[in-house]
Amino acid sequence: LILAHARALLDAVRRHWPAGVLHATDDIPGSCGEFLGGMLSLEGTPCAWLLTINASPDGSGPVEDSEGILPVGNKGCLMQELGMCRIPCIVLESKAYSPGDSDALAASMPWIRWNQDSDNPAVGQCLVQAAQQCHAQAVVNDRAYPRRPGDLDRASRALGEKIARLGQEYANARTSAQKVALAAVLADILEQEIGGTSFMSQAVHTVAAGGGLWPGQAAMLSLLASREEYRSLKVMITTRKELELLADIALAAAVLLRDRLPEASSFIQARSPQPEPERLLHELCLPS
Repeated sequence: LILAHARALLDAVRRHWPAGVLHATDDIPGSCGEFLGGMLSLEGTPCAWLLTINASPDGSGPVEDSEGILPVGNKGCLMQELGMCRIPCIVLESKAYSPGDSDALAASMPWIRWNQDSDNPAVGQCLVQAAQQCHAQAVVNDRAYPRRPGDLDRASRALGEKIARLGQEYANARTSAQKVALAAVLADILEQEIGGTSFMSQAVHTVAAGGGLWPGQAAMLSLLASREEYRSLKVMITTRKELELLADIALAAAVLLRDRLPEASSFIQARSPQPEPERLLHELCLPS
């Protein structure tokens, strides 16, 4: 249902965007995502935009190896055609609950993140300034998305071992009450934890971390939900007012970024990573 809704929204933009758009399907193995991109004029400056759907064919969860601004496969070709592979970008996501970060909040707030050593500080600073212009208090983290090779593998291994222990306990259980209790723990892992390691391949995570930020090129803007909102609703719902605030901040930041293009471009030049997208795609397409 979520995938159908996302595709309907993407198709609505495709049909109604006045200047024409570019469309591509995700060719990453195990993904049935889609991409749509185009151009707009922002106070006389041409800007590219790109919508991304990450999904898997069986509906079990997204394969996010083409998340954010990862220029791999068909998404990379579309980004190349739009001129997006070597320009500063704002990655825009919706709302998330983050234990620790969310606990002190009374209500949801804009969440601005980048890594000072790996991403584009100029983009991040423009987002912070734009939030101030929009009279919005934001949660800012310039140490997010650290690139630490092996992090995702270690987390996957630890979670796999936890599941294996539960499986062994289930195999040894003799009463219905024991098995039901173990099944509840496993269900909670599948609902709450496993998506944090299954969403992305290690090769991609090492380069772009969990936000899909190609090094040197971008910063992230999203919403951080309060713990009370998560506790009461159990699902993240982004209101129209919140969406409009994200749009206002993103557009204001893009205007500010226009005056800092040489500085922002210097980070792209200095931090453009290896492997190149083509080599990364080849690694993702290797047989299991």
